[in-house]
Amino acid sequence: MPRSHSKTRIRFRAVVWALFALSVMSTPSLAKMLEVLITPRPPYYILDDQISVRGIVAGKAVEVFSKAELEVRWTVVSFNRQLQLIEDNKSPLCGIGWFKNPEREAFSKFTAHIYQDKPLIALSRQDNQAVQRHRGLRELMGDRSLTMGKKLGFSYGASVDELVNLLEPRSITTDQNNTGMARMLIGRRFDYLILAPEEAEHLIDTLDAAAQDVIMVELRDLPRQNKRYIMCSNSVEDNIIESLNSAILKLR
Repeated sequence: MPRSHSKTRIRFRAVVWALFALSVMSTPSLAKMLEVLITPRPPYYILDDQISVRGIVAGKAVEVFSKAELEVRWTVVSFNRQLQLIEDNKSPLCGIGWFKNPEREAFSKFTAHIYQDKPLIALSRQDNQAVQRHRGLRELMGDRSLTMGKKLGFSYGASVDELVNLLEPRSITTDQNNTGMARMLIGRRFDYLILAPEEAEHLIDTLDAAAQDVIMVELRDLPRQNKRYIMCSNSVEDNIIESLNSAILKLR
């Protein structure tokens, strides 16, 4: 073979290998970074530091993000701020553990559900027999002699939200967290609040001596139905939502 052809072939191979090496070096990591909003709210969302996240719902979300090979940057904001940031859609970001309802679906993208709550209960004072005699939410909210404590901007899930809007129970709305609302309840600012038994049990554990002053009231007309989802701004790419859904299904 002529030397000129041999040298040409060697140079060609060198160029090919150089291009291959360059392409490998420039290929981005398979893992993608996603900003995820979180509001500490035991036992659902517990933030030990800016990296370590756990809890009944947050733990499920961590598993999903890992399975989907997504790197997560956690950002701590209030629940109402989460809603505002997701609706503003100025950047791709998600919140975890949200209930799905038509209003939120209008400005966001939802994954498949990552957790399903137990049926809601009413939390009342131990001495409030007027609340305890009611065994269903419809009956309870229909009692105009009683006042419901409502959290500002909070959703109880589509079916209960519809019932609240339909019956319009006498109520007081507050931006207090669960502990603050429990103290308002004990202080007779209102007669009952509605929440999931998981968080009611955790709340009672934190009340110390005051725990004896409250009682969980079963609401028999409520099935196990509240599902919690990952809710994302519309600027989150559809392929990321698909990856999350795939991970959720694999983890079930």
